[in-house]
Amino acid sequence: MIAAEEEQAIITTNTTNDDHHTRTNNHDHDDASAEEAKEIVAKEGDNKFLHICLYNSLVKTENTFEGIEALMAIYGNLLGLHGFMAGFQYVALENQIDIDEDDSVDSIELAIFSLRYFGFLTSLAGTLICIIIGEYLKTIQYEEMTTQVKGLVNYANFIQMADYSAILATVILAVTSNLLLWKNSIPLVLSILYNVLAAMGGLMLLRAFIVIIVKRQPERLLYEDDNYKAALISKKSRTLWQKISGAAAASVVMDDE
Repeated sequence: MIAAEEEQAIITTNTTNDDHHTRTNNHDHDDASAEEAKEIVAKEGDNKFLHICLYNSLVKTENTFEGIEALMAIYGNLLGLHGFMAGFQYVALENQIDIDEDDSVDSIELAIFSLRYFGFLTSLAGTLICIIIGEYLKTIQYEEMTTQVKGLVNYANFIQMADYSAILATVILAVTSNLLLWKNSIPLVLSILYNVLAAMGGLMLLRAFIVIIVKRQPERLLYEDDNYKAALISKKSRTLWQKISGAAAASVVMDDE
């Protein structure tokens, strides 16, 4: 009886040691994967939302889960904005263009229609881009970290198009709204005043965009990475053609992998 209990105790101890050894190996593997993933992001030498979200997630949690969740939230919100803008501008397109008595089209009316049309196409494209991004993020959510990071940095420019198209659609809507002032029968002074106020507001938002989004805070975790600093120096020393050809070559290599 005592021998059986001793044997059971030995088996339990060995099992516990094996489990601890397995967990240790898995933790070491995760650490190595996180370091490799951080290196991939940093060597891009880029600071788009995608790069910052992924790098911060890898530094703080040693995985990409929170970074991908943040990206899903960002582009989920953009999907709602693009969908609303596309529907709103499609309804506006149904208005007929005014024809003058000599069968000529009013130039302001034509400009307004053209802007609405291109605004609608921009918002529609943004909607489709956000749908593709959302589906892609969901399908890679539980892949290996290096697989996730390689795929995301490879398509970073395409993913960023959702942001650019939202900004462009908003600018088109603002310009169209200001042109409408010259089509309607309102006092000339008010038209000029509203245009000036809109221009001033636009300049203030542009400055805020440059300071907050383009320049961003100078102190970020990604900016302190030695691989990022080296990649940034390398990118600045290349010509425009070298940047284009290098990006295309990198995309082909990642697709092959």
